[in-house]
Amino acid sequence: MKNQRKWIILLLIAILGISLWSLLPKGSDKILKQLNIESLDIKEIVTNLDERIDEPSNVGARITGDKLYLYDNDQEYSLDLPEDSFFVSIAPYINEVHPCTIHNLVTCRGEIFNQAMKVRVVDENNQIIIDEVKTTQDNGFIGLWLPKDINATLRVEYDGLVVELPISTYSQSDTCITTPLKLEPIKF
Repeated sequence: MKNQRKWIILLLIAILGISLWSLLPKGSDKILKQLNIESLDIKEIVTNLDERIDEPSNVGARITGDKLYLYDNDQEYSLDLPEDSFFVSIAPYINEVHPCTIHNLVTCRGEIFNQAMKVRVVDENNQIIIDEVKTTQDNGFIGLWLPKDINATLRVEYDGLVVELPISTYSQSDTCITTPLKLEPIKF
């Protein structure tokens, strides 16, 4: 009887181990190790990739409303994003920027690098989500984690210039906002 219980417990442990292993992202650990970010949680991975400009040329990462996709020369892997959070990367500009809807965390580049901008996000219920000065990264973008499934207004001010537009954070919403963010003189 004891021996039978021991085998049942070992079998349950093995089944649990296999089940948990099957939930892990297959192969993505190879890319995460290559980028030296394997110990980070998913939000930290996204933020780290969005801020970097030193990614290896054979690795890519793009983000949708629900998933982070990592790929190399061999394969593409997906990681689920938190159900309650949405990541959007914005690139306010003055002269020129590339059109973009799905953010590529590796290759997207904006126009204004390492500059402080006042960023304000207010939801449709007039709740302030973000109201702070943020600095554009080395790639010219500002990454924002916002609540999922909201409609909001994004306002960016920089050096006497401003842009304001509606944004949303649903599964199919844009994760890269560039061309609508042309900064114009503030009108009084």
